[in-house]
Amino acid sequence: MMKRRQQLKRLLIKSLTGLSLSLALCSLTLQANEMNLNTIFGLAKNHDAKFRTAEVDKKLNNYQANLAYAAFAPTLSLSLTDTSNVANTNYNTVSITQPIFSIEKFEQLKQGAPKETLAEALYVAQEQDLASRVYVAVANLITQNPAIKSNQIR
Repeated sequence: MMKRRQQLKRLLIKSLTGLSLSLALCSLTLQANEMNLNTIFGLAKNHDAKFRTAEVDKKLNNYQANLAYAAFAPTLSLSLTDTSNVANTNYNTVSITQPIFSIEKFEQLKQGAPKETLAEALYVAQEQDLASRVYVAVANLITQNPAIKSNQIR
């Protein structure tokens, strides 16, 4: 049984060539026959470097989209002047200015929605790529499992 488990572990490592080494090591802690596809996919999402990069890229693109929306928000400029005269009377002057329209900020605003769409599309594409790589690795493991059993019998 122990020898079979080691063979399954070696086969799993070979099958997961497209995934990161940390996923393979994490997968080794569980028995190969006790893991289901959702468990393996969850491990892959947590440990695959390519997918983790896609998650960070999605956060960055969403942040940039929020910045694009915020660029069109009103900009206030406040200045405070404190003056006093001979009679010891203080005068405070507050002035607020707001630009009416900025074409540059309007163009940034228009980029917000496409950046959000791009972020989601890239993330979904990487998620599908990861799912495909996991499926191929598991399919290879399943197809090679009978060969391992027959080698054990010899």
